[in-house]
Amino acid sequence: MGSCSSLIRPSPQARLSKSIYTYPRVCTVKIKCKEDTINSPCTPFNFILTDPIHLRSENSLIENLEIISSQCILPGIDPRGEYFKKCQDSCLILSNPNSMFIALFDGHGSEGNAVVDFCSLYVEKCYLSNWKSPFPEAEQFLKELTENCDRDLTKIDSKINASYSGATAIFMLIFDGWVYTASVGDSRGILATTSSLPPIVPFVPRIDNEIISELKASRTTQIDSSLHFLQLTKDQKPEDPEEFKRIIDSGGRVKRLLDEDGNKIGPYRIWETDANVPGLTMTRSIGDTEAKNLGVISTPIITKHHINLKDDLFIVVASDGIWHCMDNEDVINFIEYYRPISCKEIIRHKDSEVSTSNSCIAQLICEEARVRWLSIVELDDVMIDDISCVVLEFPYRKRKNYVKAVTNPNRVEGVERKISCMIPEEKVKYLKSPTIKQTRMSDPRRGSHITEFPDMPV
Repeated sequence: MGSCSSLIRPSPQARLSKSIYTYPRVCTVKIKCKEDTINSPCTPFNFILTDPIHLRSENSLIENLEIISSQCILPGIDPRGEYFKKCQDSCLILSNPNSMFIALFDGHGSEGNAVVDFCSLYVEKCYLSNWKSPFPEAEQFLKELTENCDRDLTKIDSKINASYSGATAIFMLIFDGWVYTASVGDSRGILATTSSLPPIVPFVPRIDNEIISELKASRTTQIDSSLHFLQLTKDQKPEDPEEFKRIIDSGGRVKRLLDEDGNKIGPYRIWETDANVPGLTMTRSIGDTEAKNLGVISTPIITKHHINLKDDLFIVVASDGIWHCMDNEDVINFIEYYRPISCKEIIRHKDSEVSTSNSCIAQLICEEARVRWLSIVELDDVMIDDISCVVLEFPYRKRKNYVKAVTNPNRVEGVERKISCMIPEEKVKYLKSPTIKQTRMSDPRRGSHITEFPDMPV
């Protein structure tokens, strides 16, 4: 994958190998000022990448199904070193001889880390206490788990102010040959398979698809094989027609931010009719009690898929720190190539380069996402988001005719913005979009909320 430093750029035609795909710990980014022209000089910043705060790899046997699981959380970082970003991602895996339970959270707001800590403890206790013979109906169990977690979080005795703080959540249950998935928010779970399966959730186009495509073109893992993805969760965003209608019917409004020049920036957000709060970028979540008055709900979208060991290869559950810079195809291709040669044991490598010889596949995909974030940082002058991922590998089967190559494994420079409005303006009423001057600190293009600045001009 080349170096994290923008000063070192590997050959565009480099072949994939263990030596090429390493991730140094020291980076240099060249951030372009907003008012600079394309030929203006950039300001270089040197910084050290954060080490994982959570890293785990293990083998489990669930009803005679062997699963290799790996987990990684990389804390976000401000490359300028001016702002300490507290990590608000969390994930866990629990199992017994009959089932496996996976949870992943991506918090937001000033109490986001407290929210995900509460949720992690809550769901662990619920699974260990309630998921036992005679087993409840899986889909109902996940629905009640999600809604009850949201309910108990907002009780006074939780001592957490969730008015403008909350979390996305994915809960996955592997039981009796099925994968059940419940989700709120925009974290995502996908299955990699050799079968071309019909979708089980509607496709929701991302507003940053063009940016992802530019990054993908620069750092694509190509495999000459029939590999497909099945998305197990639906991105619950304000621009989704069904979600949009519920927000509008509940008295909310949906708008994007405006920059100083009046240009639309960032994702669609949910606002009160007559106030520029909360600015939430998702339509379902745990917490966010003020947004619940605007149509945001905690009822999860639930899917199920019967595991076919002949075709199904692995499952990926990740926060939007990955999905902001990689698409489904890119993720499964990367993992499919690297999982056979990645390390299956955790080797501590503080301050050393990360590679297949010392890192599990979950860390490798997180590191690759972070390399792509460096291009976004150089262009937009934003912080690198928290990045978390869980990978569940089914028994590996060697397949023939794998030809793999990397296409131009470089940092993308000057990604051009060509984002069109996905919601007709005549449908978005009330106040005009708010503007914001503190674009870097609040990370409005990707941040889940901007309630740090409730007095923004309109």
